[in-house]
Amino acid sequence: MIEQHSLGDNTVLATFGVVPSAEGITIIGSTLWYTSYRQRLLAAVDLRTGQERQRYRLPGDPTGMCWDGAQLWYSDYMHRQLCAVHLPVLENAAIP
Repeated sequence: MIEQHSLGDNTVLATFGVVPSAEGITIIGSTLWYTSYRQRLLAAVDLRTGQERQRYRLPGDPTGMCWDGAQLWYSDYMHRQLCAVHLPVLENAAIP
């Protein structure tokens, strides 16, 4: 589970159900993207509804993740490398 907290008093504002062991997360627009090392996947959750929107298998063992405005990047722990993922669904996304 991923929780969103208030910085002021640490109140839980929202919770998002994800597969066990979500390691890396990034937010693009109204979508939370996360990686799972155990499941070897990249998944997208709609922040407005809490529903999973997409899921992709990734090679290697994905851990940390970030967005550079064009591609998602994740660390492949097993192969000790950084990997870029280009997804057509993100072609019109931009860094706010």
